[in-house]
Amino acid sequence: MSKRGERTRGAPGRAARIYSAAILFVIAGQLSAATITLNQKDAVVWSRDQLITGQVDTLIASSGVLYLNGFSFPFTISPSKTFTVSVRLGSGLNRLVATIDSAGVQLASDTLRYTIGYRLRPEIYAYGTASGRSVTLHASIIDNPESSAVAFQWQQDSRNQLQVSLVNPADSIASLVLPADAPGGEYYYQVTGTTPPGDSVKARACVRIDSAGISPFNIATDHAQWIDSAVLYGITPYNFVARGAFRDVTAKIPELASFGVTGLWIQPVYSTHSGGQGYDVVDLFGVRTDLGTEGELRTLVQSAHAHGLKVLFDFVPNHTSIYHPYAQDAILYGAPSHYYNFYERATARRRGLRP
Repeated sequence: MSKRGERTRGAPGRAARIYSAAILFVIAGQLSAATITLNQKDAVVWSRDQLITGQVDTLIASSGVLYLNGFSFPFTISPSKTFTVSVRLGSGLNRLVATIDSAGVQLASDTLRYTIGYRLRPEIYAYGTASGRSVTLHASIIDNPESSAVAFQWQQDSRNQLQVSLVNPADSIASLVLPADAPGGEYYYQVTGTTPPGDSVKARACVRIDSAGISPFNIATDHAQWIDSAVLYGITPYNFVARGAFRDVTAKIPELASFGVTGLWIQPVYSTHSGGQGYDVVDLFGVRTDLGTEGELRTLVQSAHAHGLKVLFDFVPNHTSIYHPYAQDAILYGAPSHYYNFYERATARRRGLRP
């Protein structure tokens, strides 16, 4: 009995030591398993300004640091274990990693990759001012993401009814004088901004001559004069003629011009999933191969211009095909998809479609 009793008395102490060790093991395990997560998925993005959100599964720190291409952005972790960081992306591929310090142990999220979908370059705005017969042309930089030096060069449109000499054409501010006998109408002047790497951007200024004199074009309130008398002919290429393509439209341009048509409105020519009228776009940067090649489309435009016709493309940025990569990404990842909020879902749910 005594030996059995000794064993019984010794058991609680051993159990307590084992239990304590288990607690320490669990705590250490929680620390090592703590994770920090960025809520977004990799994406091609079309704005440099992005809001990055994330969370930690265990509140082991009150702050952290988001690294964007090596640059640090400190953030605060809320009591609900979430954080938010505003960043401005750089050109091309951007790598983002969130980190926190847990008792001297550095924890990091997986890398988020955001790729800017366009080439960063300056954006310029051109406008004119007038005083009597004198016109001053202004070019201003409204965005310069790379802080590049910009060289300016002005030139007048070859279709202006009168060609005049430009003063200081290689400057952001140029000037000219339109004589009293200059024909009425619109006069266009184009400025090209060039950066040292060779990137270039263009903008145009317009002034009008009418019975009231010379007035600059105000893009906020004015419209081009050709619109007032425009005769537009809408074209759905695939049924313009049987199994129609770009070359079929090109062949009909002389005939359309003879009818008094002044412009062509062409339904979407971008890559689609099902064809037809072309509104289920899957690639806004690709031309529908069933209609022809980029070269044939360019020939169509050049032929229209040669006959004095404007060309308007039906551009549909407000929706895509459900088969567009962005829509598919939203279906695959749900709310974490960068493209999730690109799409409206309430109507789709009412119709029984997948969100």
